[in-house]
Amino acid sequence: MTFQVSQYILCLTMDSKPSLRDWMLASIGIIFVLMGIVILPSNRNVGIMTLAMFGTCAILSIRRIMRKLRYRRLNINEVNVVSGTKIQPSRIKAATLGATLFCLGIVLLVFKPDDAPLIIRACFGIIAGAGAFVLISIACGVSLGQSLEFTPDGLVFSYRSWSAILPWEQIKKASEGEIQNNPTLFMWLDSPEHFKVSPPEKQEKFMSYMEQCRALTGADIFLITSQYDVDLPILFSAIDKYRTNPESLPQMNALRS
Repeated sequence: MTFQVSQYILCLTMDSKPSLRDWMLASIGIIFVLMGIVILPSNRNVGIMTLAMFGTCAILSIRRIMRKLRYRRLNINEVNVVSGTKIQPSRIKAATLGATLFCLGIVLLVFKPDDAPLIIRACFGIIAGAGAFVLISIACGVSLGQSLEFTPDGLVFSYRSWSAILPWEQIKKASEGEIQNNPTLFMWLDSPEHFKVSPPEKQEKFMSYMEQCRALTGADIFLITSQYDVDLPILFSAIDKYRTNPESLPQMNALRS
């Protein structure tokens, strides 16, 4: 079932088959890249801007198609996880995203028309600024987002300055889906107000975070997995396995499919 909440397009059941829209977006991006190449000799600035903007769009669309095709090829019979395995955002992927945004914004600012409206210049500056912020955050060691750790007591969910243990038996449901074409893990919890939060004074932060998640998606917790080094179907299979059979976790040897 697909529905709209706030400004997010949600799909709580993931279809790994590339959609017609995916193919159309990739095709449009490629067509405009070819147009940029044709324009380049006669109008360098417009050609470069076209290549930068639509080249980036084409790459993102093609990567989305490749990701869905890779998910379709996955044949997950069993996923085993060693206790203490931590799933966290990839710094390499985050740095790649930051560098892409920064370079795109700078190229658009340098080659923009001289009479470009102020709002257009501001948008280009925001793109470059967002990329610079991500790169600086990585360089300073700032936490890049949520992380998960598999332990015998439960799934440890960490976010910024706090963490909470989600007992396996109190993870009522897990689901793999999408938010705006990004692979997303959704979880629903039983009596989360009694979960152990560290440090304890951050209990209110944890509850507030869940309220935000519920308002956006209807789930107690969601995790967009595109910046992680594990594919969503594998992560979902592991969580779904141990929430129904938590006592098997300490005997596991590695995360594998």
